[in-house]
Parts: sequence; structure tokens; C-alpha cells
Amino acid sequence: MLLRTPLLSLLFLTMLGGCSPSPLKLSAPPGQYQASDLGTPSETATIALKMSITAFDKDAQWPPAAYVGFYQGTNRNKSVQFMIVRNKQTDNYMVAGYRVIEEGQQTKIVSLENIELKKPVDISMSFSKGTVTLSFNHGQPIEVHTNLTVVTPYASVSSGTAEFDNRT
Repeated sequence: MLLRTPLLSLLFLTMLGGCSPSPLKLSAPPGQYQASDLGTPSETATIALKMSITAFDKDAQWPPAAYVGFYQGTNRNKSVQFMIVRNKQTDNYMVAGYRVIEEGQQTKIVSLENIELKKPVDISMSFSKGTVTLSFNHGQPIEVHTNLTVVTPYASVSSGTAEFDNRT
């Protein structure tokens, strides 16, 4: 089940000078996810935000995770995602990394670093001409070459609650 949250009001408030919108908060029950588009399909896109998992589902059919990234136009089966995930309930850390999804299948996954539970992370991502450039906690940029052409930026969460704050 996919739950969607429109962000038109968030985007509108972001454009107003001096206004800071509240963080986007997404929640999903065990084994489900909730996603929200952060913009419209475009040939270039940028995301810069702080994200954290604030609550972990204890009966998760899927591990609790928060994602931010780009998907191809309107096709969520092709995407590049930065993610933080708690793989096991007994883990006292989360794993930060990124993955590439093609035709609904994970074709590449890279773990970058273990981080403290509930610790916010800074992420910046940009897309242009098939290349996604991402930086995690202001580290060295990583380039991911894809066959994406027009992307929609989005955020999502599975089996828990996450916050996405554009005030990095």
C-alpha cells in the first residue's frame, strides 16, 4: 500500500522569504511505506536536507528505513535512493548508503557508514544528464551514472517514522 502526501504547501512556504516550513514527517506501518514527492518531473533536480528515523516499528516485516532520491519521471521502478536503515531490531546503529533500482529490482547497493540510532544526517543530491551526485554529511561527492533522463525528487519511509527537514 502506497500512501502519498502532497507537498504543494511545503514548496509554497519554502518559496516565501523568511518562512521556514515544518519538517516533513512520514510514517508507515509494518511492511508498508509512505512516500511524498518533493517536486515535479524535471531534467535537473536538487535535494538538500537533514533526515532522521524518529521511530522504529518493532514488528516490522521490512526493516525501518528512510529514503530520499530521484525516480524516473512517473516510474518509481527506476530510481536512485540515499537511505538510512536499521537492519535488525537488535542493532544499536543504522546503516547509511545508497542504491540503484532498475525495473523494480535493486541492481546496486553501497553501504557508506554506520551511524547512531535516530541521529540526523545531512544529504545533498543533484541530478543532471543521467548523473546523480550525492554527498552524505558534507563528505566527498559520489557520482552515480544512470540511464535516468527526467526525474522526480521524493522522500519515503518504511516500517517507522522519519523526518525530512530542508534546513540543513
